[in-house]
Amino acid sequence: MITGLLIAVLLWTPVDGKVAVDSASRPVVLPNPGTTQWTISTNATIWTNSAYNAFPFMCVWSNMYWVGFREGSTHVSADGRGRLLSSSDGETWTDRGEFSGPDTTRPDVRELMPYVAMDGALYVFLRGYDPAEDPKSSRYILRTEDLATWTTNATDVTIWQTVRVDSTLYAVGGATNLVSSTNGYTWTMQCALPTNGTPTSETALWMDGTTINILRRKNDEDVPTVSYSRYCDHITVAAPYTSASVSTRIPYGMAGGPWATDIGGDVIAVGTRDASDDNSIRPILYSWRDGVMYPELGMTAFGALGDSGYFSMVWTNSALKGVYYSDVSGKPCIYWFEVTP
Repeated sequence: MITGLLIAVLLWTPVDGKVAVDSASRPVVLPNPGTTQWTISTNATIWTNSAYNAFPFMCVWSNMYWVGFREGSTHVSADGRGRLLSSSDGETWTDRGEFSGPDTTRPDVRELMPYVAMDGALYVFLRGYDPAEDPKSSRYILRTEDLATWTTNATDVTIWQTVRVDSTLYAVGGATNLVSSTNGYTWTMQCALPTNGTPTSETALWMDGTTINILRRKNDEDVPTVSYSRYCDHITVAAPYTSASVSTRIPYGMAGGPWATDIGGDVIAVGTRDASDDNSIRPILYSWRDGVMYPELGMTAFGALGDSGYFSMVWTNSALKGVYYSDVSGKPCIYWFEVTP
């Protein structure tokens, strides 16, 4: 069931030319990413309405930014619902409505991830959850071309960030498989990923030519009392995507959020939590060709009291832009940020 669609229809106003994810705007040279000076031009809340606002994902569709996230009374609660926002400039945001899954026995919406498939339509992955049945979930993929009409398909995989190779989308299904889709709806097994300990389903993807690169959070075997990952595996899957291998282990854990953004020069931006500081969250640079992380970006404004993460980003108009959630104000809220080198 999707609620709030009347609001979405009434407020639908396509805007041309406001958002362009343009590879030509990427830095031509980042010879030493660790010494590049960055400036936070924007770091502001865009949604504070519920007691618990968290887990944002974003994409660019119809020349606008689209952000999907969960809101509810607590971190896990039966009143968890999805919320979809849009903006043409990152400053003024439009509420596109509330989303819940058809399965009322699993009412807590954990993820609402918008993405774009080959046909140019807007797709949204939704996962409903019942804490009493942990880890069982109901998963759906929703599709719309105009926000007025939505179709819903059930799926048996949990997907995070997607990457496109020619006419096929790829994602990590759960934690252990690379899956593919030619229509945005139906996802099929492509190959198994190395387990290498206890991986999580939270993954970030980017391309190196035709090679798919994956950062995957790991549970920390060295510190078993820690409830979140302090490490990531860098996994590579070369065409034709029938086998995968672990390239290196990185001593940073993604801060809940499964997102990598290519900013050129063999460098990506990824949201992380420092292995030595629970409250230190920030997008940092990873020079993946040589396996080096550059955390010293001076991005200390991304503070938290302990419940935070889920950076989702794009590189556009020579700036790194995106969303995350943080409880630095006293409760988890959704933030929009813009950072320029």
